[in-house]
Amino acid sequence: MKKFLLFFPILIVSIAISQNSFSQDKLKGVSPEYMDLSVKPSEDFYRYVNGTWLKNNPIPPEYSRWGAFSEITANNDKILNQFLKMLMQEQRRRAATHKKSATFILLLWIWKELKMTSSILSFRISLKSMS
Repeated sequence: MKKFLLFFPILIVSIAISQNSFSQDKLKGVSPEYMDLSVKPSEDFYRYVNGTWLKNNPIPPEYSRWGAFSEITANNDKILNQFLKMLMQEQRRRAATHKKSATFILLLWIWKELKMTSSILSFRISLKSMS
């Protein structure tokens, strides 16, 4: 049961992230809009197929190379970062709840101990008064 309780919030968060982050428009395979039709395929096939994408996606300064897989990796890193932030927020919320519960239990225990102590003291006082 505990495993289920741990797994269930993770499942809900991952479904929420996947529904917000992924759409059919973002995920594409070969796209004609990446092609540079001004270049003849017989002269430079690489530029013909990837010319527009290369113009629109320059290599970021922090990378030595950049490609579609680098873009996918960066996107996955963002998604995982969002997921981990949501998990951390959930853990903080749970920790705060547990802390409040632990504090309540401690106060309840102290109250019971004080009540027991006071009843013992009152019992002793009543015994002394009888004698």
